[in-house]
Amino acid sequence: AFQQWRAHAGYHGWQRWSLSDLALEFNTCDEHGSLPWNSYPRYKETRWSFILWNPSNAAWLLLPKKAFASDDERRYFRDLLARQSRPSRWFFG
Repeated sequence: AFQQWRAHAGYHGWQRWSLSDLALEFNTCDEHGSLPWNSYPRYKETRWSFILWNPSNAAWLLLPKKAFASDDERRYFRDLLARQSRPSRWFFG
């Protein structure tokens, strides 16, 4: 997995995400867009991150907990996930 990630190092850059009840919005140095919540109908919280994923097409998004500025922001995001997505015990199944 690391070799695949490293092979695409030229595509790694900053990302800024805005999370609301309406959608997941993102900005990068090259593009911007919006994804409806049904793009990631499942989620899993780990010790260090939130993993959002879609079991039908294996699309996934990893949001590290350190990206949130405070415990209040993490709590807000947990509440948002509870409203918009379903928890999963397994990431791939």
